[in-house]
Amino acid sequence: MGRARGVLAVVIAVVGASCIGEPPRPPTFGYGDPYRGNGQALFVKDSRGDWDIQEGHQTITSEQALEATGDKEYEARRQIAREYNERLYREGAVHRRRGNVMIGSGLVAAGVGLLLQFVVVKSMRSETSTMPTATAPEMRDSAASGLATGVSGLGISLAVTGGIGVLYGYLGGQRVDRGHPSNRRRTTSGTRRPR
Repeated sequence: MGRARGVLAVVIAVVGASCIGEPPRPPTFGYGDPYRGNGQALFVKDSRGDWDIQEGHQTITSEQALEATGDKEYEARRQIAREYNERLYREGAVHRRRGNVMIGSGLVAAGVGLLLQFVVVKSMRSETSTMPTATAPEMRDSAASGLATGVSGLGISLAVTGGIGVLYGYLGGQRVDRGHPSNRRRTTSGTRRPR
C-alpha cells in the first residue's frame, strides 16, 4: 500500500509540474495606428550628444517623428516586426500544444508499462508444486514463462519511454520560456534606422 501511495504521489507531482503555461503574447504597443503628429513643424537637434526631436514645444520619440512624416520605409519595417512577432507567438503555441500531447502520451505509456510490469506479469507466472515426501516438505516453484518475460520487458521499456516522453514534452513545451526566439521579440525600437 505504501508503494502505491508513493507512485501516486510521483504521478501527481509530474502532472502538476507538467502544466505548460501560455506563451507570452506579442507586444501590441507600437503596432496600432501610426502617430500623425499635431501639425506643427518638427525640429531635430543635431548636436553630438543631443538628438531630441521637438514637435512644436513637445518632445517626441524618433519613432513618432518617422510616423508623423509618413516614412514608408519605417512603416514597412514596423509591419515586418509585427508579422514576425505574431509568427513567433503562433510557433510558441504549437510548441506548447505538442509539449502537452507528449506529456499526456508519455504518462499513458508509463502507466501502461507499469501496469504490464507489476500486474499482468504476475498473473502470467506459472507455479509448479512438488508433493511432499517423507524426507522433504511440499515445494512450490514460481517461474516466468517466455511470454511473461517478454511482457515484462515491454512493460519496462514502455515505462522508461513514457518517462522520457514526459521529460521531452515538458522541456520542449517550455522552450517558449527559456531562450526561445519568441522571448526576443522585435519592437518598434528595433526598426530604427542607424544614425
